[in-house]
Amino acid sequence: MIELQWSSDLESGIKDIDNQHKELIELINSAHKLTEKNEVKKIEALITKLLDYSRYHFSTEEKYFIEYNYPEAEEHKFEHAKLIEKTISKYEQVKNNQETTRSFFAFLKTWWEHHLKFDDKKYRDYFKKIRAKEI
Repeated sequence: MIELQWSSDLESGIKDIDNQHKELIELINSAHKLTEKNEVKKIEALITKLLDYSRYHFSTEEKYFIEYNYPEAEEHKFEHAKLIEKTISKYEQVKNNQETTRSFFAFLKTWWEHHLKFDDKKYRDYFKKIRAKEI
């Protein structure tokens, strides 16, 4: 499976969010490398780090939702909560041999890629409109 790649279509225009997205991509790709080696114990520590960083990142985005009065904030926050819940659940399945590490990585990659390209695009476009009005 191909790793997740940073590209300009993922840019939010907000430096700290973009830097956090890059860090998340690095963590996901590190998880991919460990899944290729099937190093379940190392994956567990990395998943804990990914979950902690995801929560931190989501709080940053949600701070901007408040600052810019983003109208779809509650829906977006719900997606964040669902990801945390689903990541924990799916990783428990890996630990219980109910799911492979490879399918777990595929889930992470697919969810984050979709979220960055489509869900986050909504607030990127909204923030750009607001910022244009401020100038």
